Amino acid sequence: MGRDGAPDAETRTLLEGVRADGVSGNITDGALAMRTDDLREVVITAPDPAWLADFTRGLIADHLCAGSHQIESIRVIYAWRGEVHDAREARVAVRTRITPVEAIIERVRAEHPYEVPGVVALPIIAANPDYARWIRDQTAHPGTGQAIAGRIP
Repeated sequence: MGRDGAPDAETRTLLEGVRADGVSGNITDGALAMRTDDLREVVITAPDPAWLADFTRGLIADHLCAGSHQIESIRVIYAWRGEVHDAREARVAVRTRITPVEAIIERVRAEHPYEVPGVVALPIIAANPDYARWIRDQTAHPGTGQAIAGRIP
C-alpha cells in the first residue's frame, strides 16, 4: 500500500474488489482484499474433541495448515446404513493453501476413527491481506516442519 493508504501498482495486482455481500466485483468504495484463489478452509468433524485437537496440532506441526478454529460440540443429524442418527461431534476449520488439501484429506482418511469421515475443503473468497500472507507463510513448505518466519496475526 502506498503511504496515502491507496494501493500501489504492485499491490493492485494482488488485490481484487469484494462487495459487502461477498461477491467478487470491481474495486469500489475502497473495499480491498488480497487475492485468495490459492487459499482454502478445510472442515473436519469427529466424535471426540480431544482427538480432533490432537489431530489438528499434527497438521499445524507439519505445516499442512496454518491454524484452526475448533467448536467442541455441534449437533449432527445424518443417515447411515438405513438409520437416521442424531449425535454430538466436534468440528474444526483449518486454514491452508490449496496444495496441501489432498494430503490433509488423505491423513484424515488414514487416522480418523470413522469409516467415512466428514472432511470438505471450501474456497476462501476474501481475507485480510496480512492474514492471507500468514497462512501462506505457515504452509509454504508442507510436511517439512518449516515455515517462513513471520509474526502471528
